[in-house]
Amino acid sequence: MGSEMNEGERLVKLETEVGAVKEAVFDMKKMLTNQHENYITKEVLDEKLKSLDKDVQGLQKAIDQIRLEKQSNKSNLPVWLGILPSIAAVVVAIIAIYK
Repeated sequence: MGSEMNEGERLVKLETEVGAVKEAVFDMKKMLTNQHENYITKEVLDEKLKSLDKDVQGLQKAIDQIRLEKQSNKSNLPVWLGILPSIAAVVVAIIAIYK
């Protein structure tokens, strides 16, 4: 009878271990499923990076255009500074004529 009890205990122990293994396999399967859902293929990643590169190039062109506009505005400043005294002289002349 002692050996039968021994067999029963062994069965209980094996059932417990099998349950633990099943749980571990289930957890691993769940982790792999989550990883597979979040995995990005190389083709999709390349496509997204190309799209971002195009966006960056467009922004770089816009920045370059703004810089050119600023430079042209800076080059116009001396012209306006030369015109302002002329306009002031015309205003003074008109005021002098009406007095």
